[in-house]
Amino acid sequence: MELTLVIPVWNDPDGLKRLLMQVQDFSTFSEIVICDDASDEPISLESGELSSAFLARITYLRCEHQRGAGHARNLGLQRVSTSHLIFFDSDDLFEDGFLAIVEALRGRESADDFDFCIFRHHDTRVLATGGEGSYPKEEGLWKAVGAQEIPAVLTQDQAAKLCSLAAYPWNKIYRTDFLRANDIRCTELPVHNDLELHWTSFLAASTILCTSTIGATHFVMEDGTRLTNRRDEDRLRVFEAFDAVQARMSQIDPYRRISFLEPFMSFARNLMTWIRDDLPPAGPAVITRVHRFDIRAVPPAQARRVGRFHFAGTPGALVPVFGSPGMSAV
Repeated sequence: MELTLVIPVWNDPDGLKRLLMQVQDFSTFSEIVICDDASDEPISLESGELSSAFLARITYLRCEHQRGAGHARNLGLQRVSTSHLIFFDSDDLFEDGFLAIVEALRGRESADDFDFCIFRHHDTRVLATGGEGSYPKEEGLWKAVGAQEIPAVLTQDQAAKLCSLAAYPWNKIYRTDFLRANDIRCTELPVHNDLELHWTSFLAASTILCTSTIGATHFVMEDGTRLTNRRDEDRLRVFEAFDAVQARMSQIDPYRRISFLEPFMSFARNLMTWIRDDLPPAGPAVITRVHRFDIRAVPPAQARRVGRFHFAGTPGALVPVFGSPGMSAV
């Protein structure tokens, strides 16, 4: 199993340097593809702290115009020449457990017998409270599927539980041909660009491995420029990502669709509630878009059963988050 590290980056030379200094000592990656999303200044790798042998493994791509991390990841995927890859953000770091995960995968009878392997991570907000891993709800999902250190195949029911994890791109080792053969990509949006990658991967995969080993630390700065800190209407473009997942949902086997439909609907409902509550003003634009949102593949009975929730500030009103051709907004 040969592995490529794909790193989207924008205006983060310090974070990128920290990550490259870490992985320079790894023998894990055959190549590193850096996709610069039109940073204000081109990123220089000639710091003198990176060896010439390591620099020879790096491909540096720079976008002419800023198009978001989704475009940067898609660009990086085009350049991957190895059997497997991982997308990783410039301001996060690997844990020692990641090396153990890679070795376990390489030790399998066939390194090509899985589409992706998903692993746990630390969240710095949880670490700051003295905890480990991610938030309790997410950790509960790992326990619910009985995840162990040794990577193991998920059943369809287990995958339908674990898909409700936050839609991060960097907690999965992908088989490159799986992504390409299924035309799996990131939505090219300023934010929410990894939602399509996460969900379509779960929908399309035949074999998913999971491990309880913690492979990375996710750094979140409350005053930073991550999605958590965005407060503009770009968040409403999440519906473009939902459209992509809808299309994939309509193409899969109906029995598989039933397994993943309700988790996706719940995920989208919670995400839209978060956007609504976090976007000032909270008002009509979000509610209007929710009214219009439609998962065309959802049978009306299922949509009525699981597709409604209560909007704060609208006492007594139930707003259908997910409709179908047979439903109309209240």
